[in-house]
Amino acid sequence: ILKEQEKRRNIMNEILSTEQTYLSDLKLLYERFIDPLTENKILSQKNLEDIFSGLDIVLSTNTEFLDELEPIITGTSEPKEVIVSELFIQSAPKFKNYAVYITNYSHSANTIRKLQKKNKKFDEFLNTTATQFQKEGIRIIKIGSYLITPVQRLPRYRLLLEDLARHTPPKFKDIHSKILEAIDSIKGVADYINSKQRETEDKVFMTALQEELGLRVWGNNFS
Repeated sequence: ILKEQEKRRNIMNEILSTEQTYLSDLKLLYERFIDPLTENKILSQKNLEDIFSGLDIVLSTNTEFLDELEPIITGTSEPKEVIVSELFIQSAPKFKNYAVYITNYSHSANTIRKLQKKNKKFDEFLNTTATQFQKEGIRIIKIGSYLITPVQRLPRYRLLLEDLARHTPPKFKDIHSKILEAIDSIKGVADYINSKQRETEDKVFMTALQEELGLRVWGNNFS
């Protein structure tokens, strides 16, 4: 039992430490990418929105989440497993706000690729920043590696909670059932975001189809 308890404690510490790293990566995106790109007018407002749409919502959601998580993990209130699970359940409706960012993610990645080819200043900025990060010993150097972290965060929560459930004996019925409830709430968020993604993909497809049909009609009329 003590061994399992130790494993559960380690998992909860991992939830906290990975959340702290995640938040510092999001803040670094602002400080080292968004702010200088805006101030030096390297990208237009439209380009910035295309790349970073929804990031502000993700940052505010997780700043609030970390503010509540830290005192639970570092404090003395027990059982921590139940309190952490309750926090995930309460936060699930706010995590649905990730939909804005995640549904824009593929468009964001495509925008970066296109701009790197046609905007020399932007390409130089990314290369200079990557070199600077290496000199400073910053582990992640590419913008794409930062931008994918919010997409990976919700599945990571689910894996950590499932790990927590695995190391909680079913005889601790109240604790075990609360962790399972938290897992279900994160699954619910994932289902919601997936449905929003499908809606977005359908809209993108329909717009492309309309443009294609429009061009064909135009071509037929004036050929």
